[in-house]
Amino acid sequence: MSRNIRYVPAGAPTGGGDAGGGGCGGWRWLRRVAGVATGGGGCGAGGARRPRGRVGRYGWAVGFDARVASEGIVAELRTLASTERAEQEKRYLKSELDFLGVPLPDIRRVVKAAIKANQGADTRTWALTLWEGNLWERRAAAVELLRAKHTELTAQDLVTIEALIRAAGGWALVDPLAADVAGPIAGHNDDAWHTIDRWATDDDFWIRRAALLALLPGIRKNQPDTTRFDTYAKRMLHEKEFFIRKAIGWVLRELSKKDASYVTNWTRQHAHEMSGVTFREAIRRLPAEDVTMLCSFRGY
Repeated sequence: MSRNIRYVPAGAPTGGGDAGGGGCGGWRWLRRVAGVATGGGGCGAGGARRPRGRVGRYGWAVGFDARVASEGIVAELRTLASTERAEQEKRYLKSELDFLGVPLPDIRRVVKAAIKANQGADTRTWALTLWEGNLWERRAAAVELLRAKHTELTAQDLVTIEALIRAAGGWALVDPLAADVAGPIAGHNDDAWHTIDRWATDDDFWIRRAALLALLPGIRKNQPDTTRFDTYAKRMLHEKEFFIRKAIGWVLRELSKKDASYVTNWTRQHAHEMSGVTFREAIRRLPAEDVTMLCSFRGY
């Protein structure tokens, strides 16, 4: 049964904002960086376009409007909200965003249904529209949309992904954008690696982390790019930032499932340069005898 949905952003801000905030100025910046026009419906209910046609649960039955489709997703997510879970997630993620408290599997289910109801939609514009505002579930839904439709994305879309990573400011959004969107894009488009190589030297540690995590899909397909990993990791090995140290260890841990000898040798070579968190992640899936040898070599 269809129902009318009018676009009214949750907690819609009225002032400007930066890339990480919920203000109109921030989203216009994000769309400019991503190469998407802001149009007449850039922010606020008064600017929303109202195309002709019948409105369905997740969008227009004929044609597509990114705002209507996005608000359909948000309306469905609100029916699944939990105040208790929202408070817990906000504390856990140490985020300034607002939370509905919707579990990730439910977000994925709602997004999957919306995709089915909006065949042929412009994925990039839809994702950027979903990202708007200060609601964590909106951003998570945008990530899930990109994740589900990554095969439609090209190397040029990494401009959008990079802008979202810069705006995300936290691992819960950065990690899937890197490992489940950027990495797969590079997996079917070699030109994308030129951008990801640049990420590895960026001033923003979240962008550098994203470069490392973009290597994970190839590793999981048993096609590891150890040359690229070696270049990235050695450059970052002395960093103090926890999320970089953890990411290097995470990639080594995934590599150890496919090529334990490579990880053992790499870890031994760099054992005295590694932080404790990197070392512990690296040896977690190694054979017991290799773990004993590496711990002894490191002086444990």
